[in-house]
Amino acid sequence: HLTPFFPCAPGACVIDGNGSQACGFGRTGPVCAICEPHLYQGASECSECPPAASSWVVLALVASALIVGVVLFVRKVRKEASATVVKGGSAEKRSALVSVAKIALNYLQISSMMGDFDVPWPAAVSGMWGFAGSTSSLPVGASFVACTLRMGQYVRFWGVSCVPAISAVLLLALPLSDACRRKRVSWPRYRMTVLVVWYLLFPTVCKEVVRMLGCTDDIMGRRYLIIDFRVECGTPTYVASAIFAAVVLLGFCLGLPVALSVALVRLNRAGRLGERSVRKQFLFLYSSFIPERCWWEGVVMLRKMGLVTISAVLAGSAHGHQVYAGTCLLAVALALQLVLRPYLDETEGRLEVLSLVISCVSLYTGLLFALGGLGDAAVWAAAILLIVINAGFLGYCLWVVATDAWAKRSALRTRTAHIARTIALGKRGGGGGG
Repeated sequence: HLTPFFPCAPGACVIDGNGSQACGFGRTGPVCAICEPHLYQGASECSECPPAASSWVVLALVASALIVGVVLFVRKVRKEASATVVKGGSAEKRSALVSVAKIALNYLQISSMMGDFDVPWPAAVSGMWGFAGSTSSLPVGASFVACTLRMGQYVRFWGVSCVPAISAVLLLALPLSDACRRKRVSWPRYRMTVLVVWYLLFPTVCKEVVRMLGCTDDIMGRRYLIIDFRVECGTPTYVASAIFAAVVLLGFCLGLPVALSVALVRLNRAGRLGERSVRKQFLFLYSSFIPERCWWEGVVMLRKMGLVTISAVLAGSAHGHQVYAGTCLLAVALALQLVLRPYLDETEGRLEVLSLVISCVSLYTGLLFALGGLGDAAVWAAAILLIVINAGFLGYCLWVVATDAWAKRSALRTRTAHIARTIALGKRGGGGGG
């Protein structure tokens, strides 16, 4: 009779002083995959929760910052939508802020997914990925959320999966407010705001949905949810959740980017991208791209969906196959970016290329961590490199926005001075003629 053995998650099992296998710090349950109640599941280990007071403060600050960010972004998009339209459907007063903000946002969302791969990241790098997730989408996996709200997997899944529908209902306050104040309803503004919110929610919702569909192989006659071994697959509650996850996956995670891309292609073919009503609803999706590539934002969303799927489906795979697949996906995205060149502005195109290069380098470095063999000095050197290049990219984004704003301000001053001189000369000429 052979004794069955089952693989543990990285860091879950250890060898004790007697040479026997045991669960690591704070771990229990099947294959040591469950954290004890007073701990939270970090990237690859069970960690102590921060003090409750500080966690609630951080949660409030992050929530406030996300709300303020969405409001400011929506206002900026509305302002650009009111700009004069020129050839090609782009705005004459178009600034780099919206485009660069989207590139930085997509980059942060991709970076946050790095922490979902089976890589023993150094603590500083793991914290950097956590910060990226907390500032770019719903931070449901962050320590200050896990330790304050204490949501179980089912509550977290259903809550996050229903957020798009809930947000669409709550945002109906915008047209209702317009109806009360102006006696008319502004549906384009409502649709644009909903799309911006869904755009921010997209990676978090898709991550939770895909994770709900990932179960382990048979372990002593039972199968468990890979992301949470407290959830047993096959129960009526799980089956209902999995069916709903499949619906959200098809309708939101795949349906939203495909539907937006098809709609923009049709609007472009009809020559309607320059219409005011269209710009008010969809401008932030296509203003960065040449008209022939107006659908490119849908590709960017599907790229994030693909990376989420790889990290979930290939979780626990041996020999770094999960990280290999993720790196290959990013390399294909980089190749498409270089070949199709969808951006109107070359600087923004270079920013997107740079973000993909840094993401590829970061994940490939994770492969080196996963395969092992690096000494302590090499690990610290790689960690410092990752922190420097990732922080440097965000600094470069800020520099691009600042230089663009300064150039536009200088141009405005020049035009204003020229107009003033013209008016002054006109008054002198008029006085002399009298």
